[in-house]
Amino acid sequence: MALNETQKKRMSIVAGGLILAFAAALFRLYQLQCLEHEKYEKLASQQHLTRIPIPVRRGTILDTRGNPLAISLPVNSAYADPQIIRNKYLTAEALAPALKIDRMDIFAKLLAGRRFAWLKRKLDPAEEAAIQRLKLKGIAFRREYRRAYPHQHALGQVLGFVGLDDNGLAGLEVWFDKELTGQPGYEIAKRDAAGTPMADPSLEGLPGSNGLAIMLTIDGNIQHVAEEELAKACEKHRPDSGVALVVEPATGEILAMANWPSFDPNTYTKLSPEHLAKLEHNSAVLDVYEPGSTFKPFTVCAALDEKVVTEGTVFDCENGHAVLYRRTLRDAHGHGRLTVAEIITFSSNIGMAKVGIACGPERVHRFVRAFGFATAAGLPIKGEPSGMITPLPQWTTYTITSVPMGQEVAVTAVQMASAYSAIAMGGKLMKPHLVRKIANPDTGEVIKDYPPEQVRQVVSTETARKLTEMMVNVVDVGTGRMAQIEGYRIAGKTGTAQKPLPNRRGYSSDAYSSSFVGYAPAFQPRICVLVKLDTPRAGSHYGGVVAAPAAREIIRRTLAYLHVPPEAELLANKNQKTGAH
Repeated sequence: MALNETQKKRMSIVAGGLILAFAAALFRLYQLQCLEHEKYEKLASQQHLTRIPIPVRRGTILDTRGNPLAISLPVNSAYADPQIIRNKYLTAEALAPALKIDRMDIFAKLLAGRRFAWLKRKLDPAEEAAIQRLKLKGIAFRREYRRAYPHQHALGQVLGFVGLDDNGLAGLEVWFDKELTGQPGYEIAKRDAAGTPMADPSLEGLPGSNGLAIMLTIDGNIQHVAEEELAKACEKHRPDSGVALVVEPATGEILAMANWPSFDPNTYTKLSPEHLAKLEHNSAVLDVYEPGSTFKPFTVCAALDEKVVTEGTVFDCENGHAVLYRRTLRDAHGHGRLTVAEIITFSSNIGMAKVGIACGPERVHRFVRAFGFATAAGLPIKGEPSGMITPLPQWTTYTITSVPMGQEVAVTAVQMASAYSAIAMGGKLMKPHLVRKIANPDTGEVIKDYPPEQVRQVVSTETARKLTEMMVNVVDVGTGRMAQIEGYRIAGKTGTAQKPLPNRRGYSSDAYSSSFVGYAPAFQPRICVLVKLDTPRAGSHYGGVVAAPAAREIIRRTLAYLHVPPEAELLANKNQKTGAH
């Protein structure tokens, strides 16, 4: 039967539509197989392959003898694959008592729709065992590392701590975070029909590398001594805070850095943010203070080195009451005429002001800067201040009488110990440092070394020797008598500085920074020790009473630990070697 025109048109339209549909299908097939092949191959691969992170160990922090101060211990964390858990509510209910987490919190994680959900990070052994006993489908463990500080409170403020993801949050942990973190790796694995990863040796991943090891200059045994003696002094005198430093003058290495109250970084998550901020603060590096009489030797160094005075030059100390440039100065104990050496021995403010006037602003300012004050020490501690001294153009007649006795200048404990160490070493200022080296723990390769570094020669050897003799007298017959140790000569100076009033001029009548700085043996120095108590509230506030006894015990115990014989024995050995009598 012949088709009419209408039927022919309809057949043509249908045939054309079929041809177009077939052409579109061919084009789409070409697009999928040729143009977008890589895209869909990648999507298919992602559905069947998974990237499994390989955890790496955070680097260890060691003391100078190789003893660990901060380590990372292997630990398991619990996670879930929610897509293969049929009854999410019952699973959450079973996990809640094992993890000590509210079941609704766990239930919310299981409903999130992802293939991976952390349940609890870094489990303790009891939690891990409780989960294993449940034998729940879709629940598994991943190996991680937990940071631990074996000595607990020791060096807490210096070491700092890390967060849940092992990222540094404070102290050396944050300063050296890049070096300590290492390079995480991963392996590629196939998934089975249930989504469980299956290892396949033919699939390549990326091997990780552990973090580097940081070796400090800190000696753990000396650190223990410093912390113990500082704690005794603070418990007795109840200050707001306390600091003790032990430095090796010959190298600038910091052997101990103690802060009170102490801080245990293992427990930082249990502290409130306010309490944590107070306890983690490293006062030894971050606090600036007016040093008072411990600053007096530096003006005398300037005056002697510039030959303005000799140690025998006499000044009238006016029986403890004097008016200089319309400013009234007083001494705790009145003295008449004193030599420069006696001004240091008896810590006369009036005498020191007159030495400063004789020396002049330019010389005093230049030598103070040369000893390292008003310049950050350069330690690996975030926020380290530089301290302060009034710029020379702004000096007044008030300034030239204030700075020589330790006012109108702000210093850190590290700067002060470093400057005293310079006098101990014949005027040679060494850069203070806290880190000895950074090394690869797997190969032993030293990545970076921190050798001793001389900054400058500040004063002559002769000037430094004269200052040492003066400060030996301070301990023998002056304000530092409570620092005496039988068999050793100690060179040191006490400080009892009134604290400036906050937000206005003037000084407090009942708040003091009480300190002692000294080195021993005086003429063959092995250690320099600083002890400072901020605002002691029980007993005396004088540095010679509050700080000197603690410094004495730190010096005594450290010299014994280092096997430094008494000076009489040293002299006898020297004479025996040289044949002297």
